[in-house]
Amino acid sequence: MLSDTQQREFADLTLAFAKRVSCDMAHDSNGVLYDYEVRLFFNSMRYALTTAMNDFARERNTRLPVNKLPPEVLLLMGSFLPYGALDAAAQTCRRWCTILRSDASLWADIVLDFDGPGSWRSATRNALERCQSKPRSLVIRLSYSWYETSAVSALISESSIMQHLDHLGIWLCKDIAAKKDWHPLVTSPAPALRTLLVGTISNDTPPPLLPSNLFAGNCPKLYSIWLSNVLFTNPFTPMPQILDFAFLDFKDAPITEVSAVLDACPDLVSLTVDASESCSDYIPPLFVPRPIPFLRLGFWVPYGILHELVQASTSNCELRIRKSGIIQLPLTGFRRIERVHVLFDDAGAGTASLIVQGDDNCVKSVEEMSFRKLVDLFSDGSALRLCNMTHLSLPDSMWAILLSTTFLDGDVVCLQSLTVGLSNKLLELPGPFPRLFTSSEHSTTRAYNLRVPIVRLSAWGSSDSVDLSIEAVAAWLPTSTTRLLLSGVNLTGSKSAMPDSIIVEKEFPWCSGGNERYLQWRPAWYAEFPRSEALVV
Repeated sequence: MLSDTQQREFADLTLAFAKRVSCDMAHDSNGVLYDYEVRLFFNSMRYALTTAMNDFARERNTRLPVNKLPPEVLLLMGSFLPYGALDAAAQTCRRWCTILRSDASLWADIVLDFDGPGSWRSATRNALERCQSKPRSLVIRLSYSWYETSAVSALISESSIMQHLDHLGIWLCKDIAAKKDWHPLVTSPAPALRTLLVGTISNDTPPPLLPSNLFAGNCPKLYSIWLSNVLFTNPFTPMPQILDFAFLDFKDAPITEVSAVLDACPDLVSLTVDASESCSDYIPPLFVPRPIPFLRLGFWVPYGILHELVQASTSNCELRIRKSGIIQLPLTGFRRIERVHVLFDDAGAGTASLIVQGDDNCVKSVEEMSFRKLVDLFSDGSALRLCNMTHLSLPDSMWAILLSTTFLDGDVVCLQSLTVGLSNKLLELPGPFPRLFTSSEHSTTRAYNLRVPIVRLSAWGSSDSVDLSIEAVAAWLPTSTTRLLLSGVNLTGSKSAMPDSIIVEKEFPWCSGGNERYLQWRPAWYAEFPRSEALVV
C-alpha cells in the first residue's frame, strides 16, 4: 500500500511526464490540446499501477512470519502494550489495524498527552470511538493552554463515558489550572467511578480548587481521591464512602483541608499528607483525633494536628513518615517490638528506611533517615527497646558496624531470625560504609554472644546473584546458628569449611527476609503522569 507521500510523488511524476509529451499527443486538427483526455489517461495508469503495487504489498505481507500469527495471538500481544504503543502498532499494516481495533476492551484504558497545539477534539473523539465510548480509565495531561481545552472537556463530560469510567486522572498546566475549562470533567455524574486523581504538572503552580459540586453528588462507588497540589472548596461535601485520601506534593501542609476530610469521611482508612513544610501548630476548633489504620506523613513534628493523629494511632495501624524530626519515633508507642527492618533508600545516598512492627499489630516506618543517625539509634539507650525483637533484617554495611558496638552484648535474647541483605552494587562501592564480607577487619568478626538459630543471606535490590566464599561466611556466623538460608546468594569454596551442625538451604524465589510485605506496602510519595504510556497529541 502506497503511503500519502508516495502517492503525492507519483502524482507529481505523472504530471511532469504529461507536460513533456503533451505537444505530441491529444491534439485535434485545430491544434487544441484535450487536457481531460491526458488526465483521464494518466489517472487510469496511476490507478492500475497503485492497485498492482497494493496487491503485491499485501501478498508480500501475508508471507511474513509475524503476519501468520492468528488474530488471538495479536490481540494477546496488544493487551500488554501501553496506550501510545498500541496506537503505533495499529498503524503497522491494514491487518494489524483491523485486528487490534476489533477488540474495544484493548482501547479501554485511555492515556492522552495534549502536549501542544493540535486537533485535541478529533484525537479525543477517535479515542472514544475505539473503545465504543466505554473506557475503564481516562488519564489526560493538559500541558498546553489551547482553545480546544473546553471542547475536549465538553466532549468527555457530555458523552456517556462518565457512566462507565472506573478511574479518572487529570493533570493541569499552570494556565489551564487557573481557569475553569476543566471543571466539566469533574462535575458530571460518574456512578461507576472508583478512583480520582487530579494534579498540577508543577508544584510551583498555585493550587487550583476542585468545584464544590464534585460529580454532581453522583459518585456512590468513589472510594479513593488523590490530590497533587490541588485543593477543594470548603466546606467539603460529606462523602462517607471515601476510604483513601491523599494530599501530595504540597509546599505547605493543608491542615484545614485535612480536618475537613476527617469530618467528611468518617470511615477513612488511609490518609496521606505529603508537604515540604509541616510546621503549623494550628489545631482547628472542635477537632477530635481518631485512629487512622494507614497514616502516611511526608514530614512530622511533635505538635499540631498531624501530631495528634500520630498519637491517636497506636494499635492495628501502619504509620509511615518520610522525614521525622525525632529519630526515636519508630521505637516509641509499642508494648513490645517484634520485627525490625532496615532498607537502603539508595546505595550511594547515605540514607535508609527503618520499619518497626510491634506485637499490637502496629507498624511504624521512617524513611530518608541518615545512616549515621540510624546506627546511633541502635547503639544508644534506645536499643533497650529492641532486646525482645524476634526478627531483624538489615544491610551488611549496618551489621558490620553493629558488630563493633555494644548493641549485641547479651541484650538481644529473643532473636529467632537474622537477615543480612547483600547486593553486587553495594559490594562494588568503595565507601563510605564498610562491607561485611569484603573487609578483612569485619569478615572474621563473630557475634559470639548473639543467639539466633536462623540466619538468612539475601540478595537485595538486584536480580543478579551474589557470590561469597564458604570460608568467610563460616567464620562470621554466630555459634548458635543451626540453619543458613541463601536467597540469591551462591557459596564458593570448600564445603568442609562449613560446620556440620549448620544446615544450608536455598530459598526460591529470592526474598528479602520476610519484609516483602513492607516492600510492597511502601507506595510512591509522588503521583506522576504515565507519559511513557501516553498517546501524544
